[in-house]
Amino acid sequence: MVVPENSAVKIRDDMPLDKAALIGCAVTTGAGAVINTARVKAGASLAIFGTGGIGLNAIQGGRYAAHTRSSPWTCRQQARVRSRTWATHTVNGARDEVVETIRKLTDGRGAE
Repeated sequence: MVVPENSAVKIRDDMPLDKAALIGCAVTTGAGAVINTARVKAGASLAIFGTGGIGLNAIQGGRYAAHTRSSPWTCRQQARVRSRTWATHTVNGARDEVVETIRKLTDGRGAE
């Protein structure tokens, strides 16, 4: 495949390609959409529907964006946040009324 130089990412020789493919798709799509496209701000409410590879990385991107945009963090602080559970709440759409629950969790505002 031929790609522009800025689209190519060097990976270690011992990185399994099936794992590298996940990073190239799920991480950049999920986290990239939240950080670069939506530009989530500190304190914003974010609702992610679905927790497959992209959804899980969107959750991580939301937590990362909320913390790094609020103040400069050291690597140690970022590592501490990453070691916690990323999602603050979960909703079971088969059991709960999703929109109503999101409104309750966000004091009636809903997700930005």
